[in-house]
Amino acid sequence: MSRLVDVGVPHFDPETFGVKERLARIGTGSVGGKAAGLRQVIERILPRFDVARFPDVEAVVPSAVVLATDVFTEFVERNRLREIALGGAPDTEIALAFVRGELTEEVREQLRQYLALTRTPLALRPSSLL
Repeated sequence: MSRLVDVGVPHFDPETFGVKERLARIGTGSVGGKAAGLRQVIERILPRFDVARFPDVEAVVPSAVVLATDVFTEFVERNRLREIALGGAPDTEIALAFVRGELTEEVREQLRQYLALTRTPLALRPSSLL
């Protein structure tokens, strides 16, 4: 079972992302365990990393934006994906239905703003229960 938490991951703001915040979320819902773990690494582990003790090691967490669970839930509902995902359809049919799904314009705009700020590879992974 997925562990969903609200660990104070700030909302994405293009004015502060990458400068003040290295991890942000789009949406108002909880975030998954991986995002919570990244937050812990950024706030608790990296500040304690002893560069003098490990001069050949660079410890970095890349900047990231995560979609909160409400965004994923709305995506599933808006595109009527629950039925296909839970209805026994073949994996290829489920994958195609998700690829054809559309995010809200608000989420798409925030993703455009994020993409305008970053030049690193983009990884996508949903973190929500169907």
